[in-house]
Amino acid sequence: MDKGTAEVILKSALSLGERINDLDRVVRDIKDFDERKRLLECLGVVMAELNAGIVLPIISRYPDMDPDGPT
Repeated sequence: MDKGTAEVILKSALSLGERINDLDRVVRDIKDFDERKRLLECLGVVMAELNAGIVLPIISRYPDMDPDGPT
């Protein structure tokens, strides 16, 4: 994958992460323990897959794109 495409994908993936964090905050207010647990587990799986399958491979290939790296 070329760097330009990687940049677009990484930016989109990080944006999805922000939206998932928004969902997390809402889900944590659900009173029913089992329902809250199920939804939080789902969000955790989504975040893990997003990071392992998209973010980390791009950063490994293009370390200068690491959002947590030195600026």
